Amino acid sequence: AWCNWTGSSASINASYNVSSVTRISSGHWYVNFTNAFVDTKYAVLYTCGNNADQTFYTGSYANSTSQAWCSNFNGSTNVDTASNNLIAFR
Repeated sequence: AWCNWTGSSASINASYNVSSVTRISSGHWYVNFTNAFVDTKYAVLYTCGNNADQTFYTGSYANSTSQAWCSNFNGSTNVDTASNNLIAFR
């Protein structure tokens, strides 16, 4: 599964095997899979970026077989970024 979405609106720009992105709060999202993985032993990679020259500390993990969690921190607070990307595979 893979997905590119806009942070503040959680609008999907392009994806495969992702049904939706849920914005939990600023800088936190759930990425919901169309077809669930067989278990939670899948790899998740999350990246993000803005138009500004900033460094972000990102985190992600397999939350369940049908959902991954993503977080974005700029060193002082959680922030929504313009471009967010997740790749999940097993």
